[in-house]
Amino acid sequence: MENTFAIGTQTQLSNEMWRTEFLATLDEGDLTHESFMFIKSNRYAGDSEDETLEEYSQWCKEQGYEF
Repeated sequence: MENTFAIGTQTQLSNEMWRTEFLATLDEGDLTHESFMFIKSNRYAGDSEDETLEEYSQWCKEQGYEF
């Protein structure tokens, strides 16, 4: 199974695996604003991110950050 992502890269990874591996390269396990923006833009069924994104969205709203 080969997937082509919007950045034009072909990979053997599933959507979930690709996203997980990509995030690991961004911040070595620490979540940053860019990580949350990436997660928000790259959702997939069963990713269990609803609560995390809602909490982060609320925090951003309180801090005056756009999310």
